[in-house]
Amino acid sequence: MPNNPPLDEPTNPDDVRRYFNLAALYSAIRSHIQPQIDQAFDNVSRSIGMVVAGTMPVAVTIDGGGSVASVAVGGEQFKDTLFDRELTQAFAPMIGQTVAGVGPGTYDVHAIWQKALTMRVQSEAVRLGAAAASAQPPAIQVSEDPVLIAAIKQTFPELFVVAGGFDGNIFPRWIVQEKVAFSQEAITRQALAS
Repeated sequence: MPNNPPLDEPTNPDDVRRYFNLAALYSAIRSHIQPQIDQAFDNVSRSIGMVVAGTMPVAVTIDGGGSVASVAVGGEQFKDTLFDRELTQAFAPMIGQTVAGVGPGTYDVHAIWQKALTMRVQSEAVRLGAAAASAQPPAIQVSEDPVLIAAIKQTFPELFVVAGGFDGNIFPRWIVQEKVAFSQEAITRQALAS
């Protein structure tokens, strides 16, 4: 866990506290039930015959003792769906478990199917072609909440959650490396032309 959250200044103390709570919760989810989450997404995709989601909103409630009291998947529109059944089952082992470093409250997080996200972004880049992908990188919108984005980035560093102009978008690292290389080349050309 970092000493200072990667949030823009000035940072509200409530945002700092929320960041540390979300980062600790994501870390617990990833270390304790990530394989079950991956399997839940895979089961839903197999049942319907296609990959339709790489993330799903989940509300996790932590009680006053720091234990997971309840989990609600995706809101009312997902009640009694395959996603609700599969992801509720995936999160079941966390019910009653203490999550160190997380204060009481309800936290809106995303269950993340990393492999599907990576494949979706890469296939979209191939579909767009190299030139189009450089100009407008393919991305998947996760959130516009900078605190949530920072917590996801902390827990899933292999996903590149870009802040700034593309808040909440997940990019594969090669897109970011290509954009940086392209920008450095443009700066060099501009300097030589002056």
